[in-house]
Amino acid sequence: TKANETLAKLNQQLSEWNATGNTPTGEVVVQVQAKSATTANLKLSYVINNAGWTPVYDLRSTDINSAMTINYKANVWQSAEADWKNVKMTLSTGNPTVSATSPTLNPWYLYFYQPTYYESYNYGYNAPSAMNQSYDKNYDGVNEKAEQNIQSSAQFTTVNQTQMTTEFDIDLDYTIPADGKTHLVAIQDYTLPANYYYYAVPKIDLDAFLVAEVTDWEKLNLLPGNANIFFGGTYVGQSYLNINSTTDTMTFSLGRDKGISITRTKLKDYCKVKTIGDNKEESFTYEIAVKNNKVMPIDIRVMD
Repeated sequence: TKANETLAKLNQQLSEWNATGNTPTGEVVVQVQAKSATTANLKLSYVINNAGWTPVYDLRSTDINSAMTINYKANVWQSAEADWKNVKMTLSTGNPTVSATSPTLNPWYLYFYQPTYYESYNYGYNAPSAMNQSYDKNYDGVNEKAEQNIQSSAQFTTVNQTQMTTEFDIDLDYTIPADGKTHLVAIQDYTLPANYYYYAVPKIDLDAFLVAEVTDWEKLNLLPGNANIFFGGTYVGQSYLNINSTTDTMTFSLGRDKGISITRTKLKDYCKVKTIGDNKEESFTYEIAVKNNKVMPIDIRVMD
């Protein structure tokens, strides 16, 4: 009789499990210690690997006399087999999957080199390719109304700074489906002073590029990530925030300015070749001309 009762119970559980579409389940065993019998509410916290977020930024500037606005956002994703419906999120800069053990530096022992003689063979070798930062090529601008909502929602974020990490408590309800797709969440809006100048390398490109230098960014708790750049209300392109840089200034290119003309001409009359014994000396002379076709003076730096 007991075996039949157990069998019926297991069959009922199996039927309920099959009715859910074979959704992966788990079991949590909790050991409770209390001085006396009581009724309590338990809150379960756990870590999953199939959820996370990556930072993304919008950098906005009106003109060369205005400050730079940084819209700090997050692309949140999860595929935990259960939708997060109307939840309040806390985004942390910590990563629980990274080892917390500090490295140990061992001595480097040197030995006498004993050469090994062997026959020479020709092995093919492929040089490692340069590591390129991947950018989202499908970005085609943003919906202005949705952008206004995103910017205003950043006002509901509270920043908590700890010794090791930074946490962003977002006091808005978000729904993140378990589809593995990224969903945009606003974090914070910052305004920083910026210095603007033009930059040109005529040997490579005859156009002048407007460049913005942003300072005082260290206190913003930023993370490395892609950035969409807007200047004068127009989408300019993408850049990358390299927060791991040791410099105190971040530089962004805001695009080409056709209002500045640049030429680089080789002056043949001032180019010569001199041969003295086995030594050969060549001299090259170039003339770089820059013309400002704008109504205002500019600050330009020419590299060659």
